[in-house]
Amino acid sequence: FFFELFFVIIMTMFSVRISLNDLQVDPALLYSGSRGAKYAHVQRLLILNKSALMLLHPLEQFGLEPTAEHIDMVGSRETLQAALLDIRRVLSKPVWVSAPEDPKLLEVLQAKKKRFSTVCKCWLKCDWTTNQVMVYGLNRPVAIEFIDRVRTMLAQKPEPAEQQPQPQVQPQPKVQQVQQEIQEQFQDATQKMYELDTNPQV
Repeated sequence: FFFELFFVIIMTMFSVRISLNDLQVDPALLYSGSRGAKYAHVQRLLILNKSALMLLHPLEQFGLEPTAEHIDMVGSRETLQAALLDIRRVLSKPVWVSAPEDPKLLEVLQAKKKRFSTVCKCWLKCDWTTNQVMVYGLNRPVAIEFIDRVRTMLAQKPEPAEQQPQPQVQPQPKVQQVQQEIQEQFQDATQKMYELDTNPQV
C-alpha cells in the first residue's frame, strides 16, 4: 500500500523548464550592459521572491541561476500553473508605480537600493526621465512603506541656511599705511600745541 501511494505521488509531480524568452518580461528588467547576462535582473528578482512564491505555491523544487535564461520547477500540475501565473505577473509589469517625485528622493532610493531589496524582497527601478519610482515583486505594502519613510525623512530634514559672504578687509598698501601714521602723529602734535596755548604755565 505504501509503495502504491508513493508511486501515485511521484507520478503526479511534473518537472518543467521554462525559458525566460517565452515570458512577457518588462523591458525595464532586462540588462542592457555588455558584461552581464540579459536576464541577470530577472533572476535576481525571482531569487528575492523565491521564498514567497514557494510559500504561496507548494513547489517541490524551484531552480534559479543568476546567469541562466530559464527557470526549473517541480510540482503538481495545479501548483505549477498557479506559480507560473504569479511569475508572469511579477515579471510583466511593476507592482507599484509612483507619481513624479522629487529627484532627491530618487537619489536617496538609488543609494539605498541594496537595502531596499534586502528588506522588501522587491526590485527597485528609478526612471530619471519621468522622476518616477517603479517596484517589481510581491511584497507591495512593505515596499511602499519603505519609500514613504524615506520621503518623510527628506521632508523633515532642514535645508542648510545660506551663509552670507563676509566682507573682506583689503590690506592697505605700505605707502598708505605710512601716510596714515604720519597724519596721526601730526594730529597728536597739534593737539598738544593747542593745550599749551590754552593753559600757559606761570
